[in-house]
Amino acid sequence: MILRSPHFLLGTAAVGALWQALCVGFAVETTSPSAGRTVSPAAPAAVETVAPLSREQFLRDLTQGVATHFNLEGDLQVELPRGWMPPPQLATHWSLELTEYPSLASSAMMVRCCIYGDGQSVAVSSLILRATHNQEVWVARQPLTAGSSFDPRGLDVRRVDMFRERD
Repeated sequence: MILRSPHFLLGTAAVGALWQALCVGFAVETTSPSAGRTVSPAAPAAVETVAPLSREQFLRDLTQGVATHFNLEGDLQVELPRGWMPPPQLATHWSLELTEYPSLASSAMMVRCCIYGDGQSVAVSSLILRATHNQEVWVARQPLTAGSSFDPRGLDVRRVDMFRERD
Protein backbone atom coordinates (compact mmCIF):
# COMPACT_ATOMS: atom_id res chain seq x y z
CA MET A 1 0.00 0.00 0.00
CA ILE A 2 1.41 3.37 -0.99
CA LEU A 3 0.04 6.54 0.56
CA ARG A 4 0.81 10.01 -0.69
CA SER A 5 1.34 12.83 1.79
CA PRO A 6 -1.18 15.71 1.78
CA HIS A 7 1.61 18.28 2.40
CA PHE A 8 0.96 20.00 -0.91
CA LEU A 9 -2.67 20.67 0.14
CA LEU A 10 -2.11 22.21 3.59
CA GLY A 11 1.63 22.83 3.81
CA THR A 12 2.03 23.00 7.60
CA ALA A 13 4.49 21.22 9.86
CA ALA A 14 1.66 20.17 12.19
CA VAL A 15 -0.08 18.35 9.36
CA GLY A 16 3.20 16.62 8.54
CA ALA A 17 3.55 15.37 12.11
CA LEU A 18 -0.08 14.21 12.13
CA TRP A 19 0.40 12.47 8.81
CA GLN A 20 3.44 10.60 10.12
CA ALA A 21 1.54 9.56 13.23
CA LEU A 22 -1.35 8.21 11.14
CA CYS A 23 0.89 6.31 8.75
CA VAL A 24 2.88 4.29 11.29
CA GLY A 25 3.16 0.73 10.10
CA PHE A 26 2.55 1.47 6.40
CA ALA A 27 5.04 1.91 3.58
CA VAL A 28 4.79 5.66 3.21
CA GLU A 29 6.17 7.77 0.41
CA THR A 30 6.04 11.55 0.62
CA THR A 31 6.28 13.76 -2.41
CA SER A 32 8.06 17.05 -2.08
CA PRO A 33 6.18 19.60 -4.25
CA SER A 34 9.26 21.76 -4.75
CA ALA A 35 11.66 18.98 -5.70
CA GLY A 36 9.15 16.71 -7.46
CA ARG A 37 10.81 13.58 -6.12
CA THR A 38 9.64 10.75 -3.90
CA VAL A 39 11.33 10.26 -0.52
CA SER A 40 10.79 7.22 1.74
CA PRO A 41 11.31 8.11 5.42
CA ALA A 42 13.39 5.74 7.52
CA ALA A 43 11.54 3.78 10.20
CA PRO A 44 12.39 4.87 13.74
CA ALA A 45 14.87 2.44 15.28
CA ALA A 46 13.93 0.88 18.60
CA VAL A 47 16.68 1.48 21.11
CA GLU A 48 17.38 -1.56 23.26
CA THR A 49 20.05 -1.30 25.88
CA VAL A 50 22.19 -4.20 26.99
CA ALA A 51 22.52 -4.21 30.77
CA PRO A 52 23.10 -6.53 33.71
CA LEU A 53 20.13 -7.76 35.74
CA SER A 54 19.39 -5.15 38.41
CA ARG A 55 18.56 -6.08 41.99
CA GLU A 56 15.34 -4.03 41.79
CA GLN A 57 14.09 -5.89 38.71
CA PHE A 58 15.08 -9.25 40.21
CA LEU A 59 13.19 -8.55 43.46
CA ARG A 60 10.18 -7.19 41.55
CA ASP A 61 9.97 -10.34 39.38
CA LEU A 62 10.55 -12.58 42.41
CA THR A 63 7.81 -10.83 44.39
CA GLN A 64 5.38 -11.04 41.50
CA GLY A 65 6.11 -14.76 41.00
CA VAL A 66 5.54 -15.63 44.68
CA ALA A 67 2.38 -13.49 44.93
CA THR A 68 0.94 -15.04 41.76
CA HIS A 69 1.75 -18.62 42.80
CA PHE A 70 0.15 -18.30 46.24
CA ASN A 71 -2.62 -15.94 45.01
CA LEU A 72 -1.80 -13.37 47.70
CA GLU A 73 -3.87 -10.20 47.97
CA GLY A 74 -2.36 -7.11 49.52
CA ASP A 75 1.22 -5.88 49.61
CA LEU A 76 3.89 -8.58 49.45
CA GLN A 77 7.46 -7.48 50.09
CA VAL A 78 10.36 -9.87 49.59
CA GLU A 79 13.91 -9.46 50.88
CA LEU A 80 17.02 -11.56 50.37
CA PRO A 81 18.70 -11.95 53.79
CA ARG A 82 21.83 -13.34 52.15
CA GLY A 83 23.78 -11.43 49.57
CA TRP A 84 22.78 -11.79 45.94
CA MET A 85 25.04 -11.32 42.96
CA PRO A 86 23.59 -10.75 39.50
CA PRO A 87 24.71 -13.01 36.66
CA PRO A 88 27.82 -11.66 34.88
CA GLN A 89 26.12 -11.72 31.46
CA LEU A 90 24.51 -8.70 29.83
CA ALA A 91 21.11 -8.86 28.09
CA THR A 92 18.40 -6.61 26.69
CA HIS A 93 15.53 -8.59 28.23
CA TRP A 94 15.65 -10.38 31.58
CA SER A 95 13.04 -12.81 32.90
CA LEU A 96 12.71 -15.00 35.96
CA GLU A 97 10.95 -18.34 36.30
CA LEU A 98 10.26 -19.76 39.75
CA THR A 99 10.50 -23.54 39.48
CA GLU A 100 10.08 -24.74 43.10
CA TYR A 101 8.01 -23.28 45.93
CA PRO A 102 7.33 -24.24 49.54
CA SER A 103 3.95 -25.85 50.25
CA LEU A 104 2.72 -22.76 52.14
CA ALA A 105 3.62 -19.08 51.99
CA SER A 106 5.33 -17.86 55.16
CA SER A 107 7.70 -15.18 56.45
CA ALA A 108 10.72 -17.36 55.59
CA MET A 109 10.69 -19.37 52.36
CA MET A 110 13.09 -21.19 50.10
CA VAL A 111 12.46 -21.05 46.35
CA ARG A 112 14.33 -22.28 43.30
CA CYS A 113 14.49 -20.04 40.26
CA CYS A 114 15.92 -19.89 36.77
CA ILE A 115 17.10 -16.56 35.36
CA TYR A 116 16.85 -16.00 31.61
CA GLY A 117 18.70 -13.34 29.64
CA ASP A 118 17.40 -12.80 26.09
CA GLY A 119 15.63 -16.17 26.24
CA GLN A 120 18.76 -18.13 27.24
CA SER A 121 19.11 -19.78 30.66
CA VAL A 122 21.79 -17.81 32.51
CA ALA A 123 21.59 -19.05 36.11
CA VAL A 124 19.70 -21.50 38.30
CA SER A 125 19.75 -20.95 42.04
CA SER A 126 17.99 -21.67 45.31
CA LEU A 127 17.18 -18.61 47.38
CA ILE A 128 16.09 -18.05 50.96
CA LEU A 129 13.50 -15.27 51.17
CA ARG A 130 12.22 -13.18 54.02
CA ALA A 131 8.73 -11.90 53.27
CA THR A 132 6.03 -9.68 54.72
CA HIS A 133 2.44 -9.80 53.51
CA ASN A 134 0.70 -6.60 54.60
CA GLN A 135 -3.04 -6.35 54.23
CA GLU A 136 -5.82 -4.19 55.64
CA VAL A 137 -8.17 -6.14 57.92
CA TRP A 138 -11.15 -5.42 60.16
CA VAL A 139 -10.33 -5.55 63.90
CA ALA A 140 -12.80 -5.33 66.81
CA ARG A 141 -12.11 -2.49 69.25
CA GLN A 142 -13.50 -4.46 72.20
CA PRO A 143 -13.55 -8.23 72.77
CA LEU A 144 -16.76 -9.75 71.41
CA THR A 145 -19.00 -11.88 73.58
CA ALA A 146 -20.76 -14.99 72.35
CA GLY A 147 -24.37 -14.37 71.37
CA SER A 148 -24.08 -10.56 71.13
CA SER A 149 -25.41 -8.77 68.07
CA PHE A 150 -22.90 -7.63 65.48
CA ASP A 151 -22.27 -3.87 65.29
CA PRO A 152 -19.97 -2.77 62.43
CA ARG A 153 -19.34 0.56 64.21
CA GLY A 154 -17.20 -1.36 66.73
CA LEU A 155 -14.64 -2.27 64.02
CA ASP A 156 -11.47 -0.52 62.90
CA VAL A 157 -9.33 -1.05 59.82
CA ARG A 158 -5.74 -1.98 60.61
CA ARG A 159 -2.81 -2.90 58.38
CA VAL A 160 -1.19 -6.13 59.57
CA ASP A 161 1.47 -8.56 58.41
CA MET A 162 -0.52 -11.70 57.62
CA PHE A 163 2.55 -13.94 58.00
CA ARG A 164 3.23 -12.84 61.59
CA GLU A 165 -0.12 -11.93 63.14
CA ARG A 166 -2.58 -14.80 63.40
CA ASP A 167 -5.32 -13.42 65.73
